[in-house]
Amino acid sequence: RKVSLRNIFRYKKRLFMMVVGISGCTALLVTGFGIKDSIADVGTKQFTEIQTYDIGVTLKEAADEKLEEALEELREVAEYTFAMEKNMDFVTEKGVKSVYLVTGTEKGMASFLNLHTTKGKAVAYPEIGEAVISNRLSEDYHVRVGDMITLRDGEQKTITVKDPVSTRIIFIITFMSRKTPGVS
Repeated sequence: RKVSLRNIFRYKKRLFMMVVGISGCTALLVTGFGIKDSIADVGTKQFTEIQTYDIGVTLKEAADEKLEEALEELREVAEYTFAMEKNMDFVTEKGVKSVYLVTGTEKGMASFLNLHTTKGKAVAYPEIGEAVISNRLSEDYHVRVGDMITLRDGEQKTITVKDPVSTRIIFIITFMSRKTPGVS
């Protein structure tokens, strides 16, 4: 041990490299634990407080009466609803951002979504011509309640919506009424 301690103080480069190495490793550990603590509950909150459904099924074609009858017969399915989900472009003067659009009816989505503002105030499912957007989208593009937003799909069809409300959602998601003109 004496030799090790003597060498540390004898060779200044080794001392410097040791101090830098230990400091760097400590910084990485502190950063890792900080990130873990800051994002640990985000997924849990998303899928237990906001999106309260257990499973989502994606269909290639629109649902028909046969599917609804089959779902009604299943004892394991307590509730279900049909919603359209698709990627769209959020078009603003600042640029274009890809968003995930979810449309449904308030009645159908009420028991599957618990939308609220970042301050915890409950947000009703949007009416015709309204949208609920993620807080990040609202902050990044300076969208406030009462503003008009434009969504464009791959077929270049646009939907213009007034009164977007921001909510705490992990993904860049926009919730909208299925009856909004232009939503198909």
